[in-house]
This record gives sequence, C-alpha cells and structure tokens, in this order.
Amino acid sequence: QGAANLILVPGNRYTGAWSWNVSDSNGESNAKAMLKIKDPYNWFWFDVHQYLDKSGSSVPNECGDFSIIGKEPLKIFTQWLKDNNRKGFLGEFGIAANPGCNAAFADMMKYVEDNGDVWRGWTYFAAGPFDTPLREGFTLEPVNGRDASQFNILNKYLPGQR
Repeated sequence: QGAANLILVPGNRYTGAWSWNVSDSNGESNAKAMLKIKDPYNWFWFDVHQYLDKSGSSVPNECGDFSIIGKEPLKIFTQWLKDNNRKGFLGEFGIAANPGCNAAFADMMKYVEDNGDVWRGWTYFAAGPFDTPLREGFTLEPVNGRDASQFNILNKYLPGQR
C-alpha cells in the first residue's frame, strides 16, 4: 500500500527458531513458506521466538538439555538467514532465573551478537510483573530491590554497555 516502514514477519508454530525447518500436518516449514514473502522495498526481517526450557514454551525454573539450548536452537535459523540473504529479529525470548539457565542464556546472547550480520535485534519477554505462575520465573522484574539475574546478562548487550 506504499508504506516504507520496517515489517517484522513472524512464522507459524509460535514462530520458534527451533522449529523453523519443521514440516508436519500443519503445513510446510517456515524455512520454505517464508521464502515466498515479498516486499518491494525489501525492508522486512523475520521475527522468531526462543525460550530456553525443555519445551521451548517458557516453563519456569527448568532448563533443557544444555547440548540443545543456548545458541543451538538458533543455528539452523541463522544459517537459513545467511543462505537466503535475510535478516532476523529475536522478538521474544526468556530464561528461568537460575545459574545453569543463565549460562545457556549468556551463550545465546553472545551467539546473536557474533552473528550481527543477520541478527538485527532482540526483545526480552516479560520485563514487568506477571500474575501467572507459569511465566513469573522469566520476568525481569526486580525482587526486593535487586535486578533479576537475567538482567545482568542482558545489560552486557544493551547499546553503550560494551
């Protein structure tokens, strides 16, 4: 319609980076379907989500197998971006506040930064309070005046912090 603003394009299957190549009874994979997206200005990025728990759906206080969390779920999507000359945006991600999960989280953030040729930014999920126990373990809301442990990792990746 003539708009020239950036468009963030989500995929299906909760737009998970980990499921980008999955084809099933719900249809073709995002990896295939998203190549059909066209914009005359070519000003769009693909928006993916990635939670670092076993199910990839933000279950608090659990982490998945450390061999498959952190940067690992992002590798296939990152390679797809590079192979197809596309850009990505990590539009929703989160991690439980515990030392093991935070190690995987730091690994993921470094990977996104190291692949800045295709990753264009990120937004953390649940910056404020949550009234549901399901996701309260992922929030960045300070507790007793102290920053959440996840914020200590994110802070390193905020503009002007390095």
